Amino acid sequence: MVCPPSTLPARQLECLETETRRCCGLGSLFAALSLLYVQRKETEMASTVWNLLLAVSLSASPTLEVGTVLTFEGTFEADKGEPAETQKAFNLTFMLSEVGKGGAVILWTLEEQGRGSWSWTEHFGIAQLDSEWQANEATLPALLYERNGRRSVVPVMLPIVSLEKNLAKGLKWDDDELSHEVMGSEKVGDRKTWRVETRNRFGVKRVSWIDKQSPIVVRIRETVFIGPGEEHEMDFELKSQEIMDANELAAQVANFEMLRELRDLLGRESRTLEMTWTDEQLAELRSRLPAIEKKIPRGLLEGVVAEAKRDSSEQKGRAGAISAMRKKALALAMEETSVRDVKDKPFLLDFAAAPITILHFWNYRDAPLEEPYGQVAYLDFLFRQFEKENVQVYGVLVSELLADPTKRRKTIYSAKKLKDFMNLSYPILVDDGDLLKQIGDPRVAGAKLPLFVVLNNTGQIVHYHVGHYKVDRLKGLEDLNRVVTKETASGE
Repeated sequence: MVCPPSTLPARQLECLETETRRCCGLGSLFAALSLLYVQRKETEMASTVWNLLLAVSLSASPTLEVGTVLTFEGTFEADKGEPAETQKAFNLTFMLSEVGKGGAVILWTLEEQGRGSWSWTEHFGIAQLDSEWQANEATLPALLYERNGRRSVVPVMLPIVSLEKNLAKGLKWDDDELSHEVMGSEKVGDRKTWRVETRNRFGVKRVSWIDKQSPIVVRIRETVFIGPGEEHEMDFELKSQEIMDANELAAQVANFEMLRELRDLLGRESRTLEMTWTDEQLAELRSRLPAIEKKIPRGLLEGVVAEAKRDSSEQKGRAGAISAMRKKALALAMEETSVRDVKDKPFLLDFAAAPITILHFWNYRDAPLEEPYGQVAYLDFLFRQFEKENVQVYGVLVSELLADPTKRRKTIYSAKKLKDFMNLSYPILVDDGDLLKQIGDPRVAGAKLPLFVVLNNTGQIVHYHVGHYKVDRLKGLEDLNRVVTKETASGE
């Protein structure tokens, strides 16, 4: 019996690469879990660990008035390289909507400029703070940073602290592997602040400028490592502070709740790198947006609603183009097709040799690792499920680098490394573009790979799916599984 990824036992990994390769004997699905661990550890490296910054005491509540609105401007850039090439700018707004003995509620919005950007669904949020004014990190804002083909999630700390003891020059304290020291007084703009340095064993990790008259962190400058140990700096500073009146506050809270309800209804998972709505989701979004636009004509969420409208329009056009492409593909009957294998030798795709053939078009590579590598493991799980039925599964490498003679060999080798690392059972082929073009390249319509294509033993395309499948905890790629089950049964 083949176990789905979610049922495999979890393991603690101290050296990720070594441990992952050691686990490969358990199957490629375990390798996928290890890769997910890599992503999680990378996010943790980028995390600010803000709840540890001021660990003197967190028993007192910050003295901020309900309705306080704080606006920050910041940048995130690489230590090496020209700022014009590596810098990302961002704006953050935090609004305190509730305060009580049990904690508080913070509403926030995020705007990003340069080096990638989230969808509108990640540009607003509602964070519930506990009695110690700590929040679930996943409910706070995070930047999406793109560079050198890699996308990284960079969490942003909440710039509000709670201290029982007064800060003073020379005050020091430690927590875990971090040490903190109040270096003295400094002015940031027209505010008097305490400059606090946080160090780890490598040196200064973070510098925070804390307002002397309030719990607001006026400025934060932090060293963040992302990707393969690449040093970056996050720097953001308070630009304005105001108090919203009770009526306006109530209206803004209602608007946030309304937009969150829409996001929840769409089933959007937090911090998903790719976002392509299904036909049902897109229909729901388009039906609800007009009413939301009328109710949110201005205010903190005005930009988010504009993004949602633009996204709806763009995805409608893309969905229409993909639908036409799918219709054309389903009318195709493919004949034997010659491609290349990972040795760059000719390979004949014979669809008559199996009841079902699955082609998975994607840029197979070992680095940078990002989605849909998890679905590659689920695809391998499906392949092993139907191995006795003689179902053929082929990963098809698609990359513009294949056209460059100086990079072709390295590109193919990268795909082979991924196959070995993931311990994939199914073979990987190389397409110079002809096969994908013949079937229908979704990138022409502005969509992204992967593309899953299912063909029967006559070469008829019976299934054409762009993007990621929804994953069932026990069944894996349930929709694809259903198609294969149906087609193998009908071919008996």
